[in-house]
Order: sequence, then structure tokens, then C-alpha cells
Amino acid sequence: MRPDFLACRLARVDISLRRFLRAQNGVAAVEFALLIVPFLLIVFATIEVGVSFAARQVISNATETVARKLQTTGKIGDIQIKDAAISEEALRTELCQQMQFMVAAGCPNLSFNLGTYDGFDKVPTDEILDDEGRLTRTGIAGTSGTSAINQLNVVYAWPVLTNILYLVKSPHAAGGTMPLFATITWQNEPFPN
Repeated sequence: MRPDFLACRLARVDISLRRFLRAQNGVAAVEFALLIVPFLLIVFATIEVGVSFAARQVISNATETVARKLQTTGKIGDIQIKDAAISEEALRTELCQQMQFMVAAGCPNLSFNLGTYDGFDKVPTDEILDDEGRLTRTGIAGTSGTSAINQLNVVYAWPVLTNILYLVKSPHAAGGTMPLFATITWQNEPFPN
């Protein structure tokens, strides 16, 4: 090989490399390809956080509305609780009616408990949820009669679509769901006989 041929080839490679580095064709496509995935993750996570916050408010309002009915009238649906114990199905139906536009039909991921206690110091304040975000006590304990002290805990296992919510410190996020939790403690009014 001749030295001038090799020098000419190296000069062409050098020129081609400089031209490639200066070229602006396709830069937008490459930048778009690099940035679209993190951008969409942030957008969808922001939307999901907003929707889950709204759902948490709906669940809190439903819990408060049901507790208010129990506190002031002692009645859920057609059941007067001074005459008969309230059923889990009646309480589930009432809670679902209050939040039906925000959760799946029939509230399949809903769990709750209603307890009646002898005093406010007997009401549990810790270990309400286990490590997986489920209630440690379920069902209805007590009849919740006149002037009774009650606590209603409601948990809805909200499905999580983006894993960014798992990066937020949530000790109960498990199984693709995040527990949306509401609790309220009250003393019933003295119902009329």
C-alpha cells in the first residue's frame, strides 16, 4: 500500500467522523427515544397518585357517612341496630353505595371491621393493619347500641399500575395493590326508644 493512499483514507474517515458528529439529522428522534419512557412513567405516576388520593378521600367520606348514620340514627339500610345486630352484608352494601363511582362494582377489594368497646381507652390504636395491608380484625364485634363507643375501620386494596408508588415509603404495599385506609371512632347518640 502506498502511504499517500493510506493518508487519504484516514483523512476521509476523519472528515466523515467530523461530519457525523456535527450532523443534526435525527437528533430529535434519538432524544425523544431516550426521554419518552421516564417522562411517561412520571406522568402516569402523577396521575395515579392523584386518582388514588381522590379514592382515599371517597373512602374516608364513605366511612364517615356510615359512621354518622350509626351514630345519630342507629340505622343502616332497613336495619335498626337497637333491635337487631347489623349484618356484614348490610354494612358492606352501605359502604359500597357511598363509594360506588370510584371502586370496582361490588367492592371486591373492600374489607372492614366494626367494633364496640367499653371505653375510649379500650379502642385499639395500633396493629390495625398487618404487614400486607390487611385488617388484623374483620367482621362486626358487638351490637353497637345506644351510647356505645364504636370504631369502624375500612380498607380498600387499590390496584397500583405503576411501580413508582412502591418507591414511596409504604410499608403495606404488596401484591400490586396499595391499601387505602380510613378509620373513625365515635360514641353513639342516645337513640329514642
